[in-house]
Amino acid sequence: MRPIRVVLAEDDPSDRLLVEAHFARQPDLELCAAARDGFEALELVARERPDFLLLDLVMPGLDGLEVLRKLGEQPPQRRPGVVVTSRVGSSRVTDLCIHLGASYFAIKPLNMASLFSLLRALHRDVLREKALDLLVQMGAQRDHLSVRQTAQTAAALARDPTQTMLLKQAYYDSIVESGSTWIRVEKNIRAVIRSIHQAGSPLYRTLLEAAALADQPPSNRVFLWRLAARLRG
Repeated sequence: MRPIRVVLAEDDPSDRLLVEAHFARQPDLELCAAARDGFEALELVARERPDFLLLDLVMPGLDGLEVLRKLGEQPPQRRPGVVVTSRVGSSRVTDLCIHLGASYFAIKPLNMASLFSLLRALHRDVLREKALDLLVQMGAQRDHLSVRQTAQTAAALARDPTQTMLLKQAYYDSIVESGSTWIRVEKNIRAVIRSIHQAGSPLYRTLLEAAALADQPPSNRVFLWRLAARLRG
């Protein structure tokens, strides 16, 4: 799986070097570009298409709030997740940033270990939402527990850099979240796949290729790994 890609927008050279040094030691996180002002941040986001923007609130030219407003004018699929950073925070400023589309507001100096955990958790949620969207496009009902479990499991598989995770391991988040068992999760996902197979949407046929044309739906493993591969993109 490719690393989680991040663009940094930070005008302070020492802060920029500190963040770059910490990112260099994270194999699953990539700092793909760094901007020194808001205008450059928007250019880099458009060019790099990162998963996240680490955005300083106070910058020359175009401050963080204006960057958030500009990003809000873009289609949802082109917007990265945004973590706003600032040395000073207030409930009013924090609320405004969240209202403008920020995923999180972090006070400087940054705790880098906490920041990395946050980025990984946010990325997990993004993958789950993408999986849900794909399942709905294939005919599933978004609000059903079994569909959410299917999306959660595919997201877990998509995050596995070795691509060797066992399904029982991938079911773990769903088991904990719903207070269920792996057998129940297995059956719920099986029911979702049968329903999607019966609907036979174009997206499903593309995802499964020749297997989608068979009389019987694919195994949980085949379907979930195909869906995970689509999420990894």
